[in-house]
Amino acid sequence: MIPNCPLKKFLQNRSLQTLLILIGRLWLIVGILKNFRD
Repeated sequence: MIPNCPLKKFLQNRSLQTLLILIGRLWLIVGILKNFRD
């Protein structure tokens, strides 16, 4: 076990942020596609 909890937490938060951004982009794409269908 490497004693770098702050670094681990930072990396986890960073990955969470990127995941949220990707989900947001997917949400926008889905919304645009739905608008085109309607």
